[in-house]
Amino acid sequence: MKQHQTISVDLYGMTGYGPTKAEAKQDAKRRVTAAMDGSYTPCVFRFPAGYAVIVTRCHPRWHAQKWEYFYMGPGEDQSPATPSTCSAYDTPAEAERALRRHVAQLLIWVIEDNGMSVLLDEADKRHHADYIAWQGYYKELRAQGYSDTDAHRMACDGRAWLDT
Repeated sequence: MKQHQTISVDLYGMTGYGPTKAEAKQDAKRRVTAAMDGSYTPCVFRFPAGYAVIVTRCHPRWHAQKWEYFYMGPGEDQSPATPSTCSAYDTPAEAERALRRHVAQLLIWVIEDNGMSVLLDEADKRHHADYIAWQGYYKELRAQGYSDTDAHRMACDGRAWLDT
């Protein structure tokens, strides 16, 4: 039985594959072109309590044509050399919606409205209100002396009736 081999070629940080070296190189060129298509302009958001978030394109080697965000918390004046990111969103708008949900959770019990003011989508606001209630119940159970595992389970059990 004849085996088919796949050749890989690295070109400008992008790997292409094909049955021959020429086809693998052509695939790598196609991947480089696709990765460079579109905007790479980052967008910066500032939120209460000193949070700043940057939305930018993902590194093309890993997620060509995708978007990611990373945030800096209160007191951080520059991002780390390799920030931890939340990535692979199809559009900048999807990344922004996700980052707003993330920051809203970080602001629970930090600002007066528990992060509701950073959310723009009504469905996200309803979900966040439920999450705040869950967090409150979990926090109350922990204060009563329940372990993290038990408090989490009990808060989830108590939340189940809200979803019906």
